[in-house]
Amino acid sequence: METDSYCSELLDQSIKIFDRDTCYRSEKGRVTFLKSVVLKRQDQNENSKVCLQQARPLLEVVNKTGAATANLTLKDFDRSVHVWGR
Repeated sequence: METDSYCSELLDQSIKIFDRDTCYRSEKGRVTFLKSVVLKRQDQNENSKVCLQQARPLLEVVNKTGAATANLTLKDFDRSVHVWGR
């Protein structure tokens, strides 16, 4: 799907931007999670798992709660991202 490819490119750009400083961990975790969702829709399951594995520790660090739940959702990340970043 062409729109998924475009979304993936935009998410890659967002990840690069949010990777510039640790204060953007929440945002980077959220867009990395979104990238995993897009990759899964494209049947790129292995790449999707990699993105999910990268997003999970970012959420754990931001929330300071230790291990994140097994079934992450966008709401898990929304709680840690400022309103302007959603």
